[in-house]
Amino acid sequence: MNRGLRIAGNVAAATVIAGALAVAALGAWVTWFLDTGVYSEALIRRVEEMTGRTLTLGGELTIDLWPRIVLATGPVSLAPGTDFGDEPMILADRVAVAVQPWALTHGEVLVQRIRLDAPRITLGIDAGGRSAWSDIVERLQVAIGRPGDIGDGEALGMGLAALAAQGVTVRDGALHWTDSRDGFAFALTEVAMDVDRLRSGEPGRFEMTGRLASSRLVSALHVSASARVTVDPDTFDTDIDDVTIGIGSEAFDAVLSATRSRVRLVDGRVRLDGEALSLAATRGDLSVEANAPDAHYETATDTLTVPTLDVAAPGLALRGTVAIADLSGTPSMTLSARSQTLDAAALLQGLGFTDRLAGRGSLSVDVRASGLDADALGRSLGGDIELRLVDGRFRGVDVGRLLAAARGADASGAPADGEPLTRFERAGAVMRFDNGVGRSRALALLAEGFRADGECELDLPGNRIDLRLSVFAGRTGAPGENGASYEPVPVPLRVSGTLDAPRIDIDFQALMRANAG
Repeated sequence: MNRGLRIAGNVAAATVIAGALAVAALGAWVTWFLDTGVYSEALIRRVEEMTGRTLTLGGELTIDLWPRIVLATGPVSLAPGTDFGDEPMILADRVAVAVQPWALTHGEVLVQRIRLDAPRITLGIDAGGRSAWSDIVERLQVAIGRPGDIGDGEALGMGLAALAAQGVTVRDGALHWTDSRDGFAFALTEVAMDVDRLRSGEPGRFEMTGRLASSRLVSALHVSASARVTVDPDTFDTDIDDVTIGIGSEAFDAVLSATRSRVRLVDGRVRLDGEALSLAATRGDLSVEANAPDAHYETATDTLTVPTLDVAAPGLALRGTVAIADLSGTPSMTLSARSQTLDAAALLQGLGFTDRLAGRGSLSVDVRASGLDADALGRSLGGDIELRLVDGRFRGVDVGRLLAAARGADASGAPADGEPLTRFERAGAVMRFDNGVGRSRALALLAEGFRADGECELDLPGNRIDLRLSVFAGRTGAPGENGASYEPVPVPLRVSGTLDAPRIDIDFQALMRANAG
């Protein structure tokens, strides 16, 4: 071995030995400095002084020295508030806190990261509107000399923000919430979360996955979120970049993304402004995309507003505005939009219905709805929808052939070749919805040789349609002084049954009586 390699090897070995000795020395010093029994007792006493709740530690604090100094507990629990049952408000298998070694030399414990193993947090509001943590907030406000300055919700938000700012890792976590005032409850389980410790002006990573079940959801949802977070400690303004939020179930999947968003305090209220938002959702074979240049949310009103929204679905492009109130509870949506393009057949196929109706035209929507799933939205739908189509057709009946057959006393109705259909030049309807049931205010159709008008009832929750038309056909009478006369003949036609397979009926007897009259 040449001399250079021997020197390099000796230097490497010396470095490793010196490092090992340094770690051993630091470990011995830390073990001497931190009397874990004393710290456990002090922690329990301090928590009880500040919160009025009993903190229970399963075993004493332990110290890990490599790869960094970590103070850890065994099982830990914090007692519930009065009248909030026997379940601990906070329960965890293990809590580990990574600390800054050099701060220990000054007698300080500076947190670098917190890890929670299997934490279970139980929160809620009782029938009188009191939160499960209100007593803690009251004691803390007295301790800092600001009684009544901070509300329950603000205190909880500040506490969670302070926890996240230290850097948090959660494995197999759960959050259970119950509001006894209206019976609303949800459980966020199987939580895995990683939040980088936030430093002034430096972006930190945020990632979270979990499973959400609620008393207002038909089925559980899988949720995920990721972003880069940058905080200004002086103003608390927060930039959230590259946001991605995923929500999915057995029935649908949706992904919301935003290039940039900002959280600010404006006149004491939290405001969230988002830029370049995009939503992609799929349900079965239906795919929908929505894009907005900006969106705004305020905690004071719990309302999200999107001034300009573009929606694209098979056969449809809409542009409009949307507002969603009570976003943290049961969302209530108001949508006003006008179509840029409309292909009725492609839209119906995309929605899972047969393409019995075809044509191109326009769609105008001014509606409101509330709920957390498609069924609830359908049951609560209200407002007006206006549809106009040109150069279209509907399958299932050939009105022109039926009229001709009736004049020839042949009521068979169906042509010998292929599926019957009726082509039209123009068709239109205005539907007013109330609790998911729409009723037409104006329904008309114009085709070669006849016209029709009538009324329609569309029951979305019941998946039913009841359409009644009066078809008026021209009839050539005996030649008169001015030639053949033209007399309208009403023909009753009804479309009823399920939306995906409606039945079409013609009253042939009425038709023949009209022609014989």
